Amino acid sequence: MVPKRPWFVYEEDGMLIAGMIAALAATGLIFFAAYQTPVRHDAASKHPPRAVVNAAEEWKVWSHKPTE
Repeated sequence: MVPKRPWFVYEEDGMLIAGMIAALAATGLIFFAAYQTPVRHDAASKHPPRAVVNAAEEWKVWSHKPTE
């Protein structure tokens, strides 16, 4: 009895399907590694940059000026 050949030997799109499976596995691995990485909570993440604070204060002053 002749053993059955695997699907990628006689199927035209075998390498395409194998590539899609490999790409999906690599994407999953990347997301898994990103999920496992702890997020650092340092002082920079608790306070916004000074430029953002300045822009917010300027917007408060500018937005309350009466329009002509």
